[in-house]
Amino acid sequence: MLKRNEKKLSLKTNFSWTLAGNGLYAFSQWFIIFILAKYGTPEMVGVYSLGLALSAPVLMMTNLQLRVVQATDFKEKYRFGVYFGLRIIMTFFALMIIVITMLILNYNENKFLIILIVSLSRGIDALSDILYSVNQKHERMDLISKSRIIKSILIIVVFPVCISLWNDVLIGSIAMLVVSIACFLLIDLVNAKGYENIKPLMEIKSFMYLTRTALPLGIVLMLSSLYTNIPRYAIDSFLGVKELGYFTAISYFIVAGQTVVTSLTQPAAPRLAKLYSLGEINKFKILLKKLCIIGFLLSIVGIVFSIILGEEILTILYTAEYKKYHLLFIILMLSTLFIYVGAFLGCGLTASRNFSVQPYFEGSAVITSVIACWFMIPLWGLNGAAIGILIASIIQFSLKLIAINYSLRQIDKDQKISMLVNK
Repeated sequence: MLKRNEKKLSLKTNFSWTLAGNGLYAFSQWFIIFILAKYGTPEMVGVYSLGLALSAPVLMMTNLQLRVVQATDFKEKYRFGVYFGLRIIMTFFALMIIVITMLILNYNENKFLIILIVSLSRGIDALSDILYSVNQKHERMDLISKSRIIKSILIIVVFPVCISLWNDVLIGSIAMLVVSIACFLLIDLVNAKGYENIKPLMEIKSFMYLTRTALPLGIVLMLSSLYTNIPRYAIDSFLGVKELGYFTAISYFIVAGQTVVTSLTQPAAPRLAKLYSLGEINKFKILLKKLCIIGFLLSIVGIVFSIILGEEILTILYTAEYKKYHLLFIILMLSTLFIYVGAFLGCGLTASRNFSVQPYFEGSAVITSVIACWFMIPLWGLNGAAIGILIASIIQFSLKLIAINYSLRQIDKDQKISMLVNK
């Protein structure tokens, strides 16, 4: 049993553990695409990615970013059971929306079942996610990472076995659902019990107030997911599931860098929130700047590799068919200049409790992506989709930069006024 007074880990140690856990987990998700692309067909990649693209925005919306809200709730306004109870209800609601959507779209039986199983698996992951917030709040990212490492290893072992034996994405998806359930019950629940009473609480008034508070963050996540997946919807509509498979496989290289970014934002968020709440704005700025520099350098490395070794990387990791999409690879990596640094700016906005402005930023990116993709994909194919992502990421980054600078200037101004009054 873990102790509440157990020593917290340093930011560096938490980052190391988070990078290890998120890195292996991201690899396991890419490994699924790799197996389908290398040993299956682009159509198999396309159908699987469509399942992710359809389920992700709904689940992101209903998740309400409760993990971040709970992890940064240092005043403990709500008991953990309230967060857990709300997450359970909202996840069930999300699954109902996904099923209704598929019925309206009249998907065939195979596509319907694949998306349903993928959605159920992501729903279980959403329950694990809110349990992670307990460990994150107590700066024990190692517990989260160990869980994700075990889950990743199981996926890496089980999924290719299912594909080799049955050559069926549905069977592979069912196996991943079983892995998610096992990790939730045997690892994540046990870890959270060491710090909190994890019994779900059904407090309607608290649910309503918490939902109103966190709804902007839920909208941000949904819009962020839509911004990512709109090109996939457009590609499926204009070019077909095979081209969607090519695009999905190549766009997963962005995820590699996002793994490092996420590994930094998760342990840094509570630290930034604490600095901001204590009024230590200079320390807040220094930490945020360091994070942004890391994001910038990470992006530069990816761009250089895509230009110099792009064709070789695509051929070795996938097949020779993919090297004809070298330009697509480069354009996607260019967008990371704004995606990675923008993610850190978004972390700063969340840590400073600037929730309400973020939906407008994501909404602007979504609108831009819709317009760009629907005009550019018919003209330039997959490259048009990548250009749409690049344009949307620039707009999103610019708005976040303006917002965080404005917020910090206001705090500086308030502190100076306070000092003058005290004198």
